[in-house]
Order: sequence, then C-alpha cells, then structure tokens
Amino acid sequence: MHHWYLYDSRDSNTVSAQSVTGIIEDRKGRYWCTTWGGGFDAFDPRSGKFRSFKVHAGTNSISTNLVGGLFEDSRGILYMGSDNGGLITFDPDSEKFKVYRHDANDPSSISCDFVEGSFAETKSTAPDHSGSFIWLTTNGGGINAFDPLTGKFRAFTTRDGLSTNDVVTIVKDNNGDYWLGIFKGISCFTPPKDPFDPNCKIHFRNYDVSDGLPADDINNFATYKDIDGRIFFGTYRQGMFCFYPQDLKDNEYLPPVFITDFRLFNQSVIANDSTRLLSSPIEDTKQIELSYRQNVISFTFASLNYIHPEKNQYAYKLDGFDRDWTYTDASKRFANYTNLNAGEYTFEVKGSNNDGVWNETPTTLHLIITPPYWQTWWFRMLLISLIGGIIYALVRNRMNQVVKLQRIRNKIASDLHDDVGSTLSSISIFSELAKQQSKEVSPLLDQIGEHSRKMLDTMADIVWTINPENDNFEKIILRMRSFAYNLLGAKNIAFEFDADESINKLKLPMEVRKNLFLIFKEAANNMAKYSEASRALFSVKYSNHQIKFMIRDNGNGFDEATIERGNGLNNMKRRAKEIGAQLLIESGVGSGTSVELILQT
Repeated sequence: MHHWYLYDSRDSNTVSAQSVTGIIEDRKGRYWCTTWGGGFDAFDPRSGKFRSFKVHAGTNSISTNLVGGLFEDSRGILYMGSDNGGLITFDPDSEKFKVYRHDANDPSSISCDFVEGSFAETKSTAPDHSGSFIWLTTNGGGINAFDPLTGKFRAFTTRDGLSTNDVVTIVKDNNGDYWLGIFKGISCFTPPKDPFDPNCKIHFRNYDVSDGLPADDINNFATYKDIDGRIFFGTYRQGMFCFYPQDLKDNEYLPPVFITDFRLFNQSVIANDSTRLLSSPIEDTKQIELSYRQNVISFTFASLNYIHPEKNQYAYKLDGFDRDWTYTDASKRFANYTNLNAGEYTFEVKGSNNDGVWNETPTTLHLIITPPYWQTWWFRMLLISLIGGIIYALVRNRMNQVVKLQRIRNKIASDLHDDVGSTLSSISIFSELAKQQSKEVSPLLDQIGEHSRKMLDTMADIVWTINPENDNFEKIILRMRSFAYNLLGAKNIAFEFDADESINKLKLPMEVRKNLFLIFKEAANNMAKYSEASRALFSVKYSNHQIKFMIRDNGNGFDEATIERGNGLNNMKRRAKEIGAQLLIESGVGSGTSVELILQT
C-alpha cells in the first residue's frame, strides 16, 4: 500500500509545494522535508499532515521559500541549501532557524548565498578544537568549511585548484577523501585537520572527459557511495558512472616552469637583437634592465608536463607590484604589465601538472626599470645642492646688505655727531660769548642760542635713532627713563616708569623706533610745560605681539572740545599713523591727561 501526498492550496495541512527537494528522518524519529517554493515542512506520517515554515516578517524566519537538500550533523542540527538565501540551519528541538549570508566585508562569512544543499561532516582532529567541521557546496563560491562553534566559514575555490566554483554535490569515500560533483566533471581532495589554519592548503585532483568521464555536467545531489566503496555520479544527459577511488592513479611529477618569451610593446625580444636587452635566450636570463620609457611588457611561460598539458595550471606574480598570485590555466599562459614605475621587481611563475600537483618553487626573473634623470638620486642631490647654494647666496647677500646698511648708519651717526653737532655747539658757544661781550641785550642772540640748543637736541635724537646699537627695545627704555628723569626732575614732577622685561630683546625698525621715541618726547614735554602735575606714570606692556605704551599724569588736564590743537598733538598723531599705531588721548579739566599708544609688532 502506498500514500500519495500532494500540495493543495486550500488545505494548510498538505505539503507546502508540489516540488519536494529533500526528506530526512532525524535521530528522534521526526520527519522533515524541503520544498521548492513552499519553504520547509514538518511531516507526521501517522496523521499524514504537514506543518510549514515559510518566510515571514518575524524574528524566527527562514530566509527564502526556495530550499533544497537536508543534512543532520552529529549534534542533531539540520542543514539545508537555498536559492540565494544563504546557509539555513534548524534546531528541531527549539524549532529555531539560523541564517548565514554572504558579507563582502567579512572574509569569514559564507562565500556565496547559492547553497546547493549537499553536505558532509568531518570530526576535527585539531588540538584546540573539540567539535566538527561541516563541508557544503555552493553554486559560484566553491566549497566552504563551516565551524558551528564559531559560526565562521572558509572558502576553497579556483584560486586553490578547483576547476570551477560551481560545486553541486559531495560524498566521502572509504579512505576519508571527499569527491565533488562540479560543472566541469568531478574533483577529489583530502580534508585537512584544521581548514581554518591560515597555512592550510588543499590539493584538488580534477577529472573531466579527457580523463575518461562520459560527461562533465554532474547533476545536483546525484552522488552515492555503495557498501563496496564504489562512487556513483549522475549526469544531466549521459546517465551515470561509477568507479573505485583506489583504482585511480595520480601523476606525481613536479613540472618545472620556464619563461618562454619576453615581449616589449607586443614585440618578442630575442638575444642580441636591436634592443640589446638580452644577451642570452630568455629561458637562461636572470635579469633584464629597462628604461622608464620601455613600460609595456609581457611574459609567456610553460610547464613541462606533457600528460594532458591542456590541464596544467599556472600562478604568477610581479613582486613589488602584485599583492597576490594570479591564477590561470593553459589557455592563458602569459602576463601583461603596463606603466610600471621605476624600480626593481621580481617576476615569479609556478605551475602544476594535469593532476593539480604544484611545483611550489617558482621560476624568477629580476626586472630593473631605470628612472628618468630627474628622478635619479644624483639629480636630486644636485638639485638640492643648487637650491641650497641659491638660498645661501641670498642669505649671504642679505647679511652683506644689513652689514653695509649698519656701516652707513654708523657713518651717518658719526658724521652728524662730529661735524654738524660740533658746528651747532660752536654756534651756541659763540652766541653766549657775544652776549657777554655786548653791552646791550640782543633778542636776536637769545634766539640764535635757543635754536642752536634745540637743533643740538634734535640732532642727538637723530644720531641715537640711526645708531644700530640702539635697535633693541632695552635701549629705547633707557633713553626714555633718562629723558623723563632730566625733564620732569627739573619741574619737581615725581614719576614711575614700569616696563615689561620681556620687551627688552624686542627689535624695532629704525623708523618705528624714531617715531615711538618722538611721540614719547612730545607727550613728556607737553606734561612738563602745561600740566602742573605732581605725579606721572609711564607704562610699557607687551603681549600677543602688541606693545601698549601709556603716559598718565595728575595735572590740570584740558577740555578736548575747546583746546586749540597745535603742532605737538598733530605731530604725535601723524607719527602714530606712519608706524601703523593707534593713538588715544583722554583728558578732562582737573582730572589729568592720559596718552596711550597701541602698536602691533
């Protein structure tokens, strides 16, 4: 007697889709099945009823309703494949799903979301791992090793020796090796102790019609190992075939790899041709030197394995340019490079035989690309020396100009002091003698004496200003103190002079120094003449590249609105403007006068 279970859209207790892709009885006697379009079903054989698990918006949902294949691991967890839904696991006891999807930013995620639904389990023999590893096949991502304890995956693909990344089925033989059904025939490998060891490598032995297979197109889930150890594979169009794994013998020959051609601008270079690049055949050449203009090159190579040479595999890398090996097959035995920068490189190429046995010792060729002259060390040193020489000449010329200017200033100061100063002194003395010898009082002689003394004072200021020894601010402060002491002392005006010590080493240009002192002198003279003050304060402060100079007295003061402005105040404002300073004058009748100068340095 048989039972026929059909999908009925009007009855929720029937199987959830017409196409059932996998059936399993778990260790506790429960039946489960996958469907193509209806998700995942629980089946009760006694009642004949089905209970479906489909995609929904809740937290415990399957990732797609297109699922296939079922596998139970040693812990009782069920695994199923999917169409673009990743790997789906299911705990029958808690009825909880877990979905593992591909993440391009996470190399430890599953390599592809198209999981074929064919699985195998290997107990771990790694010393620090007590569980098992699950092997699963994908359509586009090769095979994946999955660690249920960590939730991490590691993929093995064409980069590791598979002939294609489309793997549809997997089965384990009596020797512990795994056989894969792929879209290009079948492949065999020995599972490593720890597939997650970074140094782990897998050797794949690939078979196709050239090895005697009736067809390359292996069907999904169509593999089986019988009690005698024979392996069966089903194909799409050529039936099925079987074999004993121990009857298959591999080619263990390690083929050497030779570079057979070197091309420059797509033209083959041979020994002693017009390019003068090779002195011997390329097979015997260990180093090639090119100029920076010769920047379009290619290498051709071959593996000396003549058993099915069309199945030889290659890997090449230009050390100093490529980060990883580039893998290729016998149909593309060449490597092209363009626009390489000047420098030294090493081209490396290695190969395998028809059975995927790799010769891990690469053939190497050292490549030197010389730079243009403007990138050579000697040109850079010459350029640095030239620039350094120009800078030195400019600095030396500037220093010579400064020294020359200081000499001129010293000479002018000396000449003014010795010649003009002595002449003015003689005029002043002669006017005094004339007054003493004359019996009549002569206003004209008084004016001659007064003007000559004023000229002497002015000349002293000019000489002091020009002299480069007085460029630092400390000398300005000393002259101000001396002038204030002589002037105000004669008027019985007590004064304080407060100056920041930090300003002493500050140097000012000659024009700024001259105008600053003359503003001070004018303000002090006005105080002595008109203020009738008894006390005065002089303050010089320096902060944030700003000089604040202030003169304050307790004298009569004046009304700023009514006072007639003479040459003194106008001269002070003109001099402040010339040096880019701000001049502030505050005064009131009976409240004294304050003069403040603010100068940015």
